[in-house]
Amino acid sequence: MINFNDPQIWVAISFILFFSFCGKFIWSKLSSFLDNKIESIGTEIRDAEKLHEDAKLLLSSEVKKFQDLDKEIKNILKNGKLQLQELQLKNKENIDIEIKKIKKNSLDKINYLEAQVINDVKNRIAEQAILVTQGFLMKELNAGIQLDNIILSVNEIENSLKNNSSFI
Repeated sequence: MINFNDPQIWVAISFILFFSFCGKFIWSKLSSFLDNKIESIGTEIRDAEKLHEDAKLLLSSEVKKFQDLDKEIKNILKNGKLQLQELQLKNKENIDIEIKKIKKNSLDKINYLEAQVINDVKNRIAEQAILVTQGFLMKELNAGIQLDNIILSVNEIENSLKNNSSFI
């Protein structure tokens, strides 16, 4: 049933014989090549896994640094707000104190000027009263000793007013 005149049979036989004699050698080379390739791929996978783990560690480290920086920034902002509020309160207190000082100084100046004006008015009234009295006495009194006494009295009053600078 096998026709040995058919070239396909001889090709099959030669293929089988070739693989029988050279198959072990070819298989060992192919197996060695495949094992080396598997080992190379395994090494690359292990290296990739190691790099992946290193990247994970680096990422977690950077995330932690970022979170720490975020916390620090929040703390700085919180402290800045607190310091700003304290500074605003201090400035408000200082401004209130300065306003009170200015108000007190203004009231003191007003009171002083008011007292000055009152004293000036009193002095002018006194001077006018003296002049009116002097004029009246001059018209009504006779000449002589009485007039000299009145002038002397008026001069004494004027001197005492000038020395005391207050009347009444």
